[in-house]
Amino acid sequence: MRKEVMGSHDYVQTLKGQKLRFPDFDHLLRTWPRGMSPHYEALKKIHEEELPQLLGPGSKRLEAAIAAEFSLNAATWWPTSSFDAVRFASYLVAWLYVWDNETDSPEFNQDVCLNLEAGEKFRAETREHIKAYLDDGNWGRYRQRPRTEKISSALASFNPVGEPAAFRMTSGQRVLFLRQLLRFVQATAYEQRSELSGVAPTIDEYLPTRMGTSGVETISACIEYMVNIDLGDCLRADPDIQTIYAENNCIISMMNDVFSLRRELRLAVLYHEYQDLQPAMGQIYEIVKASVSRLDSAAERLLERYPDRRGDLEAFITGAKTMCTGNIQWSIRNKRYNLGFSKCDGTAEIVI
Repeated sequence: MRKEVMGSHDYVQTLKGQKLRFPDFDHLLRTWPRGMSPHYEALKKIHEEELPQLLGPGSKRLEAAIAAEFSLNAATWWPTSSFDAVRFASYLVAWLYVWDNETDSPEFNQDVCLNLEAGEKFRAETREHIKAYLDDGNWGRYRQRPRTEKISSALASFNPVGEPAAFRMTSGQRVLFLRQLLRFVQATAYEQRSELSGVAPTIDEYLPTRMGTSGVETISACIEYMVNIDLGDCLRADPDIQTIYAENNCIISMMNDVFSLRRELRLAVLYHEYQDLQPAMGQIYEIVKASVSRLDSAAERLLERYPDRRGDLEAFITGAKTMCTGNIQWSIRNKRYNLGFSKCDGTAEIVI
């Protein structure tokens, strides 16, 4: 049954004062690899220098970007990747955050957020900008056109992502990356329609859209590039590879809904059903637990069926898993979420 949306302010008032205990995600992922990139400090300095130029010194956009700590995100998600790859990943995450803020945060762009027609125009411009880098049919035109056009910071923030992807990814990797980028952009349209309708989505409606708007699939599409392998089109299309992509997306997206609760209140969809955050948190944990099991099973099947590709597959699987364990580290430590605890071991609590 649908329930009326009360709006963000009313949600805050309804949830205010509730104590929430976080699940034991550390134990759930205890056997999965984790680490910290040795390039973290260098990457952090680069962001400190370049983000003000991209987003404007002293701007709200810059303030939000600094709090999200993109360099820490990339360093924890990709602990063994090269400097160039980690830098690429950090700018991809930066673009996802900056661009998404333009479409769902009125404090950054009220005209786009509160007007579906303006949102659709912005998404159309975004698709064209992305395709100019990654669509093989457009790439030649991009290289020849003058690079003096005036574009918004949200679009310009894709440039440090598009250029290395265009030059360094294989054709098959670019196709996958482009497809997931376009899916992310389209998913935000569904989300915007839902927000502007004034009606809360059901859980069944929410989850598929959330899997697109989280941006995780967009990042997962770069696993091969990040760990310096090329699975090839046939292996890339294998059902178990697709399972790893899907479960990886579910694990991180659901965890993010938990960790970002104070900031984004996405758990309110489950709250509508249970009228209590703790059961909603338990439901999220069960969803993540099932996804972890399915990902592990798919990984085992792949290694059994393709012994001749074991090295590449192990790198791919490890990359998917460090995204998940890194997400816990980054979420606990970044200033955007401001959680105030150092472990997610089943004892950590916050008050909303």
